[in-house]
Amino acid sequence: MATPAKDTVSADRWISDGGGAPLPIYPHTGVRVNATATAASTTAAAVPSGATVIEVRATDAIWIRFGLASVGAAAADNNSILWTPGSGPIWLPEVDNQTSTHFRCMRVGAADVPVQLEAIA
Repeated sequence: MATPAKDTVSADRWISDGGGAPLPIYPHTGVRVNATATAASTTAAAVPSGATVIEVRATDAIWIRFGLASVGAAAADNNSILWTPGSGPIWLPEVDNQTSTHFRCMRVGAADVPVQLEAIA
C-alpha cells in the first residue's frame, strides 16, 4: 500500500454535527493486532499490515514505541509515546524514510493493559 498524502486520507462519507461541521469519524477496516502492555516492554510485534494510519486503543496509560523490526524497547523516555487511556488515530512514524512496521509497548501503572491497533488507512 502506498503512503497517502496527509490531506488525501478521508472517510467514505461525511458525518456532520448540528452546525454542519464535519466530525472526525473514519471507517474501520477490521485489520487489527492485539498486545498486552506489561511491566516490561513487549517484544516487537507487527503493526497492521500495509497501514500508514492506525487507531490505538488502550484501557489505561501505556508507553508505545514504533519503528522497524528492530524497534527498541518501549520505556518511560522521549523515544516512546505516552498514550493515555482511550483511543485515537495516529500516523505511523517514519524511520529511515520507511513507515514504521513494528511496535512495542509497556504499561504505566500497576496492572497489565490490553492494547489494540487497527489499520485506518
